[in-house]
Amino acid sequence: MIWGLLTEQIKHGRDQRIEYPGADTHDLFRPTLIGAWAGDDPIGGAFVMPDEQDAEQYRLTIGDQGAQIIERYCVMIQGIATLPQHRGKGIGTQLKYFCEQWAREHDALLISGIPTTDQAHALNRRCGYRILAPLVPLVIQPGHADTGLTPIGLPFTRQTPAARWAFKILGQSTRPAIRVGQALQSDIPRRGHQQATVEWLDHT
Repeated sequence: MIWGLLTEQIKHGRDQRIEYPGADTHDLFRPTLIGAWAGDDPIGGAFVMPDEQDAEQYRLTIGDQGAQIIERYCVMIQGIATLPQHRGKGIGTQLKYFCEQWAREHDALLISGIPTTDQAHALNRRCGYRILAPLVPLVIQPGHADTGLTPIGLPFTRQTPAARWAFKILGQSTRPAIRVGQALQSDIPRRGHQQATVEWLDHT
């Protein structure tokens, strides 16, 4: 029911490649649906998961060591939605914070998402997320700066004009650390030998 609500309410910007996650009876760190209910009726929902897609991009272009850090300690919110008649009641904010709680319970250090509407941008601002300019790639460097692990730029696969990265640091850690920034030019590093101009914004 929550999957259907999200599919119906998020018309643009949703990654159609991600499949229904199915039931989780063991509380594993895996793609998870979160629901808000009024009695027996779903009125809002969220879909949160380990950042497997960006970890795989890192693995294919740069290497496995950094990919393991991203996959284990970074979380991606794939969507949050509330039925129109229940908006303006703080349900989206509660869902957002519940996603963060879920991430912290699984020791994640970074949570991110790609809001695509004015309402989603406002929700992220209320919840303390840093929001990049439209279509500016997020850059993640897994590990400490002195480990030599290459930063990777995360460009947009969907050219939704209002799309932008939003992220929040969930905790501080000595190891593994994660640096987060934004690309200042279009030649984002896709291979280990390429360089990009990056403004570093935060770190775990």
